[in-house]
Amino acid sequence: MDRQHQHVNAQLKQTWLRQIYLEFRRIQQHKPHLNLPKLVFRLAKAQQVLGCFRAHERTVEISEHLLLKYPWHVVLEVLKHELAHVCDYHRGGTCEREKHRPHGRGFQYFAEQLELQPWARQACIDLTQVSTLLGEQPVVGEAARILRRVERLLQLASSDNAHEASAATAKAQQLMRDYHFNQLQQGFPTPYVRRQVRVGACRVPRYLQRIAALLTEYFFVDVISETDFDVYQGREVASFAIIGRKEHAKIAEYVYIYLSRHLLAEWQQEKKRRNWKGLAARNSFLDGAVAGFENQLQTAACEKKSMSDPRSSLKSRQQSLIFRETESLRHFVKSCFPQLRVVRSSAFCSVDREIYAHGFEEGKKLRLRPGVAQQKKQSPRRIQELS
Repeated sequence: MDRQHQHVNAQLKQTWLRQIYLEFRRIQQHKPHLNLPKLVFRLAKAQQVLGCFRAHERTVEISEHLLLKYPWHVVLEVLKHELAHVCDYHRGGTCEREKHRPHGRGFQYFAEQLELQPWARQACIDLTQVSTLLGEQPVVGEAARILRRVERLLQLASSDNAHEASAATAKAQQLMRDYHFNQLQQGFPTPYVRRQVRVGACRVPRYLQRIAALLTEYFFVDVISETDFDVYQGREVASFAIIGRKEHAKIAEYVYIYLSRHLLAEWQQEKKRRNWKGLAARNSFLDGAVAGFENQLQTAACEKKSMSDPRSSLKSRQQSLIFRETESLRHFVKSCFPQLRVVRSSAFCSVDREIYAHGFEEGKKLRLRPGVAQQKKQSPRRIQELS
Protein backbone atom coordinates (compact mmCIF):
# COMPACT_ATOMS: atom_id res chain seq x y z
CA MET A 1 0.00 0.00 0.00
CA ASP A 2 1.13 3.54 -0.78
CA ARG A 3 2.63 5.26 2.26
CA GLN A 4 0.20 8.15 1.92
CA HIS A 5 -2.74 5.71 1.85
CA GLN A 6 -1.71 4.33 5.25
CA HIS A 7 -2.41 7.70 6.87
CA VAL A 8 -6.08 7.65 5.83
CA ASN A 9 -8.11 7.32 9.03
CA ALA A 10 -11.76 7.53 10.00
CA GLN A 11 -11.56 11.24 10.81
CA LEU A 12 -10.12 12.04 7.39
CA LYS A 13 -12.85 10.01 5.71
CA GLN A 14 -15.42 12.08 7.57
CA THR A 15 -13.92 15.23 6.04
CA TRP A 16 -14.31 13.62 2.60
CA LEU A 17 -17.98 12.96 3.25
CA ARG A 18 -18.49 16.51 4.52
CA GLN A 19 -16.86 17.89 1.38
CA ILE A 20 -18.94 15.66 -0.89
CA TYR A 21 -22.07 16.85 0.91
CA LEU A 22 -20.88 20.46 0.58
CA GLU A 23 -20.42 19.98 -3.19
CA PHE A 24 -23.91 18.45 -3.35
CA ARG A 25 -25.37 21.49 -1.57
CA ARG A 26 -23.57 23.80 -4.00
CA ILE A 27 -25.09 21.93 -6.93
CA GLN A 28 -28.52 22.14 -5.26
CA GLN A 29 -28.18 25.92 -4.91
CA HIS A 30 -26.82 26.38 -8.42
CA LYS A 31 -29.43 24.09 -10.04
CA PRO A 32 -32.63 24.66 -7.99
CA HIS A 33 -34.86 23.66 -10.93
CA LEU A 34 -33.64 20.05 -10.63
CA ASN A 35 -35.23 19.71 -7.17
CA LEU A 36 -32.58 17.34 -5.93
CA PRO A 37 -33.89 15.40 -2.88
CA LYS A 38 -32.10 14.79 0.39
CA LEU A 39 -29.50 12.07 0.04
CA VAL A 40 -27.19 10.00 2.18
CA PHE A 41 -23.56 9.79 1.08
CA ARG A 42 -21.26 6.88 1.79
CA LEU A 43 -17.76 5.80 0.88
CA ALA A 44 -17.24 2.45 -0.84
CA LYS A 45 -14.21 0.19 -0.98
CA ALA A 46 -14.84 -0.85 -4.59
CA GLN A 47 -12.20 -0.02 -7.19
CA GLN A 48 -14.03 -0.97 -10.38
CA VAL A 49 -17.28 0.85 -9.49
CA LEU A 50 -16.43 4.53 -9.03
CA GLY A 51 -19.91 5.59 -7.96
CA CYS A 52 -23.32 4.09 -7.30
CA PHE A 53 -26.87 5.35 -6.64
CA ARG A 54 -29.02 3.02 -4.51
CA ALA A 55 -32.56 4.21 -5.12
CA HIS A 56 -34.30 2.22 -2.36
CA GLU A 57 -31.90 3.68 0.25
CA ARG A 58 -31.60 7.16 -1.31
CA THR A 59 -27.86 6.68 -1.00
CA VAL A 60 -24.99 7.73 -3.24
CA GLU A 61 -21.71 5.86 -2.82
CA ILE A 62 -18.34 7.19 -3.98
CA SER A 63 -15.27 4.98 -4.26
CA GLU A 64 -12.40 5.65 -1.86
CA HIS A 65 -10.09 4.50 -4.65
CA LEU A 66 -11.40 7.34 -6.83
CA LEU A 67 -10.76 9.89 -4.08
CA LEU A 68 -7.20 8.71 -3.50
CA LYS A 69 -6.13 8.28 -7.11
CA TYR A 70 -7.77 11.08 -9.10
CA PRO A 71 -8.09 14.87 -8.82
CA TRP A 72 -11.10 16.39 -7.13
CA HIS A 73 -12.63 17.64 -10.38
CA VAL A 74 -12.84 13.99 -11.55
CA VAL A 75 -14.59 13.10 -8.28
CA LEU A 76 -17.08 15.92 -8.94
CA GLU A 77 -17.87 14.55 -12.40
CA VAL A 78 -18.59 11.11 -10.92
CA LEU A 79 -20.77 12.74 -8.25
CA LYS A 80 -22.75 14.61 -10.91
CA HIS A 81 -23.07 11.37 -12.89
CA GLU A 82 -24.80 9.77 -9.90
CA LEU A 83 -26.94 12.87 -9.35
CA ALA A 84 -28.14 12.55 -12.95
CA HIS A 85 -29.34 9.06 -12.01
CA VAL A 86 -31.07 10.54 -8.94
CA CYS A 87 -32.94 13.10 -11.07
CA ASP A 88 -33.84 10.50 -13.66
CA TYR A 89 -35.23 8.15 -11.00
CA HIS A 90 -37.29 10.80 -9.20
CA ARG A 91 -38.75 12.04 -12.49
CA GLY A 92 -39.95 8.51 -13.32
CA GLY A 93 -37.01 7.79 -15.61
CA THR A 94 -35.15 4.73 -16.69
CA CYS A 95 -33.51 3.65 -13.41
CA GLU A 96 -36.43 1.41 -12.37
CA ARG A 97 -38.69 1.15 -15.39
CA GLU A 98 -35.98 0.26 -17.92
CA LYS A 99 -33.12 -1.35 -16.07
CA HIS A 100 -31.51 -2.42 -19.34
CA ARG A 101 -31.12 1.25 -20.34
CA PRO A 102 -30.18 3.19 -17.18
CA HIS A 103 -28.23 5.68 -19.30
CA GLY A 104 -31.00 6.45 -21.73
CA ARG A 105 -32.66 9.70 -22.77
CA GLY A 106 -33.67 10.73 -19.28
CA PHE A 107 -30.20 10.29 -17.89
CA GLN A 108 -28.63 12.12 -20.84
CA TYR A 109 -31.04 15.01 -20.39
CA PHE A 110 -30.08 15.48 -16.75
CA ALA A 111 -26.40 14.93 -17.57
CA GLU A 112 -26.73 17.92 -19.90
CA GLN A 113 -28.47 19.94 -17.18
CA LEU A 114 -25.67 19.12 -14.73
CA GLU A 115 -23.06 20.01 -17.40
CA LEU A 116 -21.25 16.67 -17.27
CA GLN A 117 -18.20 16.30 -19.47
CA PRO A 118 -18.63 13.77 -22.32
CA TRP A 119 -16.42 11.09 -20.74
CA ALA A 120 -18.56 11.18 -17.58
CA ARG A 121 -21.85 10.50 -19.42
CA GLN A 122 -20.99 6.92 -20.33
CA ALA A 123 -22.32 3.85 -18.54
CA CYS A 124 -18.79 2.63 -17.87
CA ILE A 125 -16.35 5.48 -17.40
CA ASP A 126 -13.17 4.75 -19.33
CA LEU A 127 -10.30 5.58 -16.98
CA THR A 128 -7.95 5.64 -19.97
CA GLN A 129 -9.83 8.72 -21.19
CA VAL A 130 -9.44 10.28 -17.76
CA SER A 131 -5.70 9.56 -17.74
CA THR A 132 -5.40 11.10 -21.20
CA LEU A 133 -7.33 14.17 -20.04
CA LEU A 134 -4.93 14.57 -17.10
CA GLY A 135 -1.90 14.32 -19.38
CA GLU A 136 -0.68 11.13 -17.72
CA GLN A 137 -0.11 9.27 -20.97
CA PRO A 138 3.53 9.57 -22.13
CA VAL A 139 4.45 11.99 -24.90
CA VAL A 140 5.59 9.92 -27.91
CA GLY A 141 6.75 10.36 -31.49
CA GLU A 142 7.48 13.79 -32.92
CA ALA A 143 6.06 15.51 -29.84
CA ALA A 144 8.54 13.65 -27.60
CA ARG A 145 11.45 14.66 -29.83
CA ILE A 146 10.39 18.32 -29.74
CA LEU A 147 9.94 18.15 -25.96
CA ARG A 148 13.48 16.81 -25.51
CA ARG A 149 14.91 19.57 -27.70
CA VAL A 150 13.03 22.22 -25.74
CA GLU A 151 14.40 20.71 -22.50
CA ARG A 152 17.96 20.98 -23.81
CA LEU A 153 17.40 24.57 -24.92
CA LEU A 154 16.01 25.50 -21.52
CA GLN A 155 19.14 24.05 -19.97
CA LEU A 156 21.26 26.17 -22.33
CA ALA A 157 19.20 29.16 -21.18
CA SER A 158 20.91 28.78 -17.79
CA SER A 159 24.12 30.16 -19.29
CA ASP A 160 25.66 33.14 -17.51
CA ASN A 161 26.21 34.67 -20.93
CA ALA A 162 23.17 36.90 -21.37
CA HIS A 163 23.24 36.76 -25.20
CA GLU A 164 23.54 32.97 -25.28
CA ALA A 165 20.76 32.56 -22.71
CA SER A 166 18.45 34.91 -24.61
CA ALA A 167 19.16 33.09 -27.90
CA ALA A 168 18.40 29.71 -26.30
CA THR A 169 15.12 31.01 -24.84
CA ALA A 170 14.12 32.47 -28.21
CA LYS A 171 14.98 29.21 -29.98
CA ALA A 172 12.92 27.19 -27.51
CA GLN A 173 9.92 29.46 -28.04
CA GLN A 174 10.32 29.31 -31.82
CA LEU A 175 10.60 25.52 -31.75
CA MET A 176 7.34 25.29 -29.82
CA ARG A 177 5.70 27.78 -32.17
CA ASP A 178 6.84 25.98 -35.36
CA TYR A 179 5.72 22.60 -34.05
CA HIS A 180 2.42 24.17 -33.02
CA PHE A 181 1.82 25.58 -36.52
CA ASN A 182 2.86 22.31 -38.17
CA GLN A 183 0.29 20.39 -36.10
CA LEU A 184 -2.42 22.85 -37.10
CA GLN A 185 -1.51 22.91 -40.79
CA GLN A 186 -1.67 19.11 -41.03
CA GLY A 187 -5.07 19.08 -39.37
CA PHE A 188 -4.08 16.88 -36.45
CA PRO A 189 -6.68 16.45 -33.70
CA THR A 190 -6.28 18.60 -30.60
CA PRO A 191 -5.77 16.24 -27.66
CA TYR A 192 -5.92 18.88 -24.96
CA VAL A 193 -5.08 17.94 -21.40
CA ARG A 194 -5.80 19.46 -18.01
CA ARG A 195 -2.85 19.39 -15.63
CA GLN A 196 -3.22 20.68 -12.10
CA VAL A 197 -0.73 22.47 -9.87
CA ARG A 198 -1.64 23.38 -6.31
CA VAL A 199 -0.80 26.67 -4.69
CA GLY A 200 -0.89 25.15 -1.19
CA ALA A 201 -2.92 27.98 0.34
CA CYS A 202 -6.52 29.16 0.32
CA ARG A 203 -5.70 32.31 -1.67
CA VAL A 204 -3.49 32.76 -4.72
CA PRO A 205 -0.61 35.21 -4.14
CA ARG A 206 -0.37 38.07 -6.62
CA TYR A 207 2.96 36.98 -8.11
CA LEU A 208 1.56 33.51 -8.88
CA GLN A 209 -1.33 35.16 -10.71
CA ARG A 210 1.24 37.03 -12.79
CA ILE A 211 3.12 33.80 -13.55
CA ALA A 212 -0.16 32.23 -14.68
CA ALA A 213 -0.80 35.20 -17.00
CA LEU A 214 2.74 34.86 -18.36
CA LEU A 215 2.16 31.18 -19.19
CA THR A 216 -1.04 32.02 -21.02
CA GLU A 217 0.72 34.71 -23.05
CA TYR A 218 3.86 32.84 -24.10
CA PHE A 219 3.37 29.07 -23.77
CA PHE A 220 0.23 28.23 -25.80
CA VAL A 221 -1.89 27.25 -22.79
CA ASP A 222 -4.80 28.59 -20.79
CA VAL A 223 -4.38 28.79 -17.02
CA ILE A 224 -7.51 28.83 -14.86
CA SER A 225 -7.58 29.56 -11.15
CA GLU A 226 -9.84 27.14 -9.26
CA THR A 227 -10.57 25.73 -5.81
CA ASP A 228 -9.40 22.18 -5.21
CA PHE A 229 -9.85 19.78 -2.29
CA ASP A 230 -6.77 18.10 -0.79
CA VAL A 231 -7.92 14.65 0.33
CA TYR A 232 -4.83 14.12 2.49
CA GLN A 233 -5.10 17.42 4.36
CA GLY A 234 -8.90 17.41 4.35
CA ARG A 235 -9.26 21.05 3.28
CA GLU A 236 -9.89 23.23 0.27
CA VAL A 237 -6.86 24.79 -1.40
CA ALA A 238 -6.29 27.09 -4.35
CA SER A 239 -4.86 25.61 -7.53
CA PHE A 240 -4.27 26.30 -11.21
CA ALA A 241 -5.53 24.19 -14.10
CA ILE A 242 -3.08 24.33 -17.02
CA ILE A 243 -4.97 23.49 -20.20
CA GLY A 244 -3.49 22.94 -23.64
CA ARG A 245 -1.77 20.37 -25.83
CA LYS A 246 0.07 17.77 -23.77
CA GLU A 247 3.59 18.89 -24.66
CA HIS A 248 2.76 22.58 -24.14
CA ALA A 249 1.08 21.87 -20.79
CA LYS A 250 4.10 19.93 -19.52
CA ILE A 251 6.53 22.71 -20.42
CA ALA A 252 4.23 25.36 -18.92
CA GLU A 253 3.93 23.27 -15.74
CA TYR A 254 7.72 23.05 -15.46
CA VAL A 255 8.12 26.81 -15.94
CA TYR A 256 5.46 27.48 -13.29
CA ILE A 257 7.09 25.12 -10.76
CA TYR A 258 10.58 26.48 -11.37
CA LEU A 259 9.57 30.15 -11.21
CA SER A 260 7.39 29.76 -8.12
CA ARG A 261 10.18 27.98 -6.23
CA HIS A 262 13.13 30.00 -7.43
CA LEU A 263 11.55 33.42 -6.92
CA LEU A 264 10.67 32.60 -3.32
CA ALA A 265 14.26 31.45 -2.71
CA GLU A 266 15.56 34.71 -4.23
CA TRP A 267 13.21 36.69 -2.00
CA GLN A 268 14.45 34.92 1.12
CA GLN A 269 18.06 35.72 0.22
CA GLU A 270 17.38 39.38 -0.61
CA LYS A 271 15.21 39.83 2.49
CA LYS A 272 18.05 38.75 4.78
CA ARG A 273 20.72 40.68 2.88
CA ARG A 274 18.80 43.98 2.68
CA ASN A 275 16.71 43.61 5.85
CA TRP A 276 13.41 43.99 4.02
CA LYS A 277 10.25 43.28 6.01
CA GLY A 278 6.54 43.04 5.46
CA LEU A 279 4.09 41.67 2.92
CA ALA A 280 4.25 44.80 0.75
CA ALA A 281 8.01 44.39 0.31
CA ARG A 282 7.59 40.71 -0.55
CA ASN A 283 4.89 41.40 -3.13
CA SER A 284 6.86 44.25 -4.66
CA PHE A 285 10.00 42.12 -5.10
CA LEU A 286 8.15 39.10 -6.50
CA ASP A 287 6.04 41.21 -8.86
CA GLY A 288 9.19 42.87 -10.14
CA ALA A 289 10.94 39.51 -10.60
CA VAL A 290 8.07 38.10 -12.68
CA ALA A 291 8.02 41.30 -14.76
CA GLY A 292 11.78 41.00 -15.29
CA PHE A 293 11.48 37.41 -16.50
CA GLU A 294 8.63 38.41 -18.79
CA ASN A 295 10.91 41.12 -20.17
CA GLN A 296 13.30 38.33 -21.23
CA LEU A 297 10.52 36.57 -23.11
CA GLN A 298 9.41 39.80 -24.78
CA THR A 299 12.97 40.56 -25.86
CA ALA A 300 13.40 37.07 -27.29
CA ALA A 301 10.09 37.36 -29.17
CA CYS A 302 11.02 40.78 -30.59
CA GLU A 303 14.42 39.50 -31.75
CA LYS A 304 12.79 36.62 -33.57
CA LYS A 305 10.19 38.91 -35.10
CA SER A 306 12.87 41.30 -36.37
CA MET A 307 14.70 38.39 -38.09
CA SER A 308 11.56 37.12 -39.86
CA ASP A 309 10.44 38.42 -43.23
CA PRO A 310 7.39 40.65 -42.70
CA ARG A 311 6.36 40.11 -46.34
CA SER A 312 6.14 36.36 -45.94
CA SER A 313 2.82 34.88 -47.10
CA LEU A 314 3.08 32.46 -44.16
CA LYS A 315 2.20 35.26 -41.73
CA SER A 316 -1.49 35.47 -42.67
CA ARG A 317 -1.70 31.67 -42.70
CA GLN A 318 -0.27 31.51 -39.19
CA GLN A 319 -2.70 34.14 -37.94
CA SER A 320 -5.60 32.12 -39.34
CA LEU A 321 -4.31 28.94 -37.68
CA ILE A 322 -3.81 30.73 -34.36
CA PHE A 323 -7.42 31.92 -34.46
CA ARG A 324 -8.65 28.38 -35.19
CA GLU A 325 -6.55 26.92 -32.38
CA THR A 326 -7.69 29.63 -29.96
CA GLU A 327 -11.33 28.87 -30.70
CA SER A 328 -10.74 25.14 -30.27
CA LEU A 329 -8.95 25.63 -26.96
CA ARG A 330 -11.63 28.03 -25.75
CA HIS A 331 -14.29 25.41 -26.51
CA PHE A 332 -12.37 22.79 -24.51
CA VAL A 333 -11.91 25.18 -21.57
CA LYS A 334 -15.64 25.92 -21.65
CA SER A 335 -16.40 22.19 -21.46
CA CYS A 336 -14.15 21.89 -18.38
CA PHE A 337 -15.45 25.08 -16.73
CA PRO A 338 -19.04 25.69 -17.88
CA GLN A 339 -19.52 28.44 -15.28
CA LEU A 340 -16.22 30.20 -15.97
CA ARG A 341 -16.32 33.95 -15.37
CA VAL A 342 -13.67 36.59 -15.92
CA VAL A 343 -13.29 38.69 -12.78
CA ARG A 344 -11.29 41.91 -12.85
CA SER A 345 -10.02 43.18 -9.54
CA SER A 346 -10.02 46.89 -8.81
CA ALA A 347 -8.23 46.53 -5.47
CA PHE A 348 -5.35 48.93 -4.89
CA CYS A 349 -1.95 47.22 -4.66
CA SER A 350 0.82 48.99 -2.80
CA VAL A 351 4.19 48.73 -4.56
CA ASP A 352 7.59 49.82 -3.29
CA ARG A 353 9.28 51.12 -6.44
CA GLU A 354 12.82 50.55 -5.20
CA ILE A 355 12.19 46.95 -4.15
CA TYR A 356 10.22 46.34 -7.36
CA ALA A 357 13.22 47.56 -9.38
CA HIS A 358 15.54 45.15 -7.51
CA GLY A 359 13.12 42.31 -8.25
CA PHE A 360 12.93 43.34 -11.92
CA GLU A 361 16.70 43.10 -12.28
CA GLU A 362 16.74 39.70 -10.61
CA GLY A 363 13.99 38.52 -12.96
CA LYS A 364 15.96 39.67 -16.01
CA LYS A 365 18.89 37.53 -14.84
CA LEU A 366 16.73 34.50 -14.03
CA ARG A 367 17.67 31.30 -15.91
CA LEU A 368 15.65 28.09 -16.18
CA ARG A 369 18.11 25.46 -14.98
CA PRO A 370 16.83 21.85 -14.66
CA GLY A 371 15.23 20.01 -17.58
CA VAL A 372 11.53 19.22 -17.59
CA ALA A 373 11.96 15.51 -16.86
CA GLN A 374 14.55 16.11 -14.10
CA GLN A 375 12.34 18.66 -12.38
CA LYS A 376 9.30 16.40 -12.47
CA LYS A 377 11.09 13.58 -10.69
CA GLN A 378 11.87 15.85 -7.74
CA SER A 379 8.51 17.59 -7.57
CA PRO A 380 6.30 16.81 -4.55
CA ARG A 381 2.73 15.67 -5.02
CA ARG A 382 1.18 19.06 -4.33
CA ILE A 383 2.69 20.59 -7.46
CA GLN A 384 2.40 17.64 -9.79
CA GLU A 385 -0.70 16.47 -11.57
CA LEU A 386 -2.75 14.36 -9.14
CA SER A 387 -2.16 10.88 -10.41
